[in-house]
Amino acid sequence: MHWLTKAFVLAAAVLAVLLSALTIAYSSNADKIVGDYYDEQARRTSAEALASGAESKFGSERAELNAKVAVLGRDITSLQAQVSQLQSENAKLLLGKNSAEDERRLAMSKLDELQITARTQASLIQSYRDETTTLRGNEQRSQREKNEMGDRISDLEAKREVLEQSLRSLQEQLAEARTGLENALSGATATKTAAGNSEAFTFSGPIIRGRVDEVGSDAATGATLVKINVGSADNVRDNMKFYVVRGNDFVGTLTVVKTDLKHAIAKVTLTGSNGAVSTSDMILSRIGN
Repeated sequence: MHWLTKAFVLAAAVLAVLLSALTIAYSSNADKIVGDYYDEQARRTSAEALASGAESKFGSERAELNAKVAVLGRDITSLQAQVSQLQSENAKLLLGKNSAEDERRLAMSKLDELQITARTQASLIQSYRDETTTLRGNEQRSQREKNEMGDRISDLEAKREVLEQSLRSLQEQLAEARTGLENALSGATATKTAAGNSEAFTFSGPIIRGRVDEVGSDAATGATLVKINVGSADNVRDNMKFYVVRGNDFVGTLTVVKTDLKHAIAKVTLTGSNGAVSTSDMILSRIGN
């Protein structure tokens, strides 16, 4: 026999042994495999039932979750709208805040200005108070000095009146002496009238000029009397004649009836064609040189 044939026979014998072994193993495990298969089918059926229940439950839960998602979506939309509104309100509040900050800064600036003004006014008031106090003190001191001056003036006035009276007496004596001397030098003599009064005379010395201050009348005789602004201090004497002029016009003549130091009373003895004697008319002791 060929060796190749022997090899094939040997291989066939080995394969037959292996096949018988496999057949025995298959026979012994076939029942177990069938039982496992049925068990696996039962488990799969149970698993499918569980899966179906789980899927049904999952569907219900998914529906609920979808509903919740929808509700949450609406809530999110509402919240987004609220966020937008809040952002808008926040922007307005920021603008209000900025405006309030600007107003606060402006108010603080005005407050600073008012404080400066208040300090300035306080300083001015203090200055005015000090000045018023000083002025009050000066016024009081001035009032005291004024009172003292018034008392001194009163004393001096009293002394002046005494001196004026003495001076008037001396001037009258001097005027009488001067008149007597002038009459003696000029050769003029005073003649007596029927009533016992001296005749009116014209002053031969320097021309005396004055004005008519007042015009009135004598209640007893009805004669017109005038007050002139010259007196014994100006060498005016009783019975002295004066001529009244108004501009270049002759108005009348006067005769002195009473003499004081600075004034005299005269009677109108003659009036011209230019009207009666009136105030402010000029008087002259002599017309011409």
